[in-house]
Amino acid sequence: MENEEEQELERCSTVNENSSASESNSSHDDQMITADTQRRTHLQSVEKRPIRRSSTTEMTSMLSSIIDQQRHYFELFATEEEERHRREVELERERFRLQMELEERRRQTQMEHDQAMLRMFVQVISASTHTAPSLT
Repeated sequence: MENEEEQELERCSTVNENSSASESNSSHDDQMITADTQRRTHLQSVEKRPIRRSSTTEMTSMLSSIIDQQRHYFELFATEEEERHRREVELERERFRLQMELEERRRQTQMEHDQAMLRMFVQVISASTHTAPSLT
């Protein structure tokens, strides 16, 4: 009978050890699953998190952006200034050409006027010599 009790105790002890080992393995598996889940959750949150930069990097990036924008505006301004200057030169050339044309027309008109006056003078002179009263 004692033998049977010892065997029963051994059997219970073995069952308890197996049960404890099983619980230990189960607990270990649970910890592994929990750790893996936590790792995945952390990685997902890191992926979703906005990229953090140092304030120096952000400031440098912002200044670089402003400089690029200013460079772009300066290039636009320079292009507009070149175009404005080209138009001014064109207009000045056109004004000079028109002024020369006007001066030429004035000379031509003056010459025509002078010739008409000369013809009238010649006619008056010639009429007065033909119709001049005799002094005798």
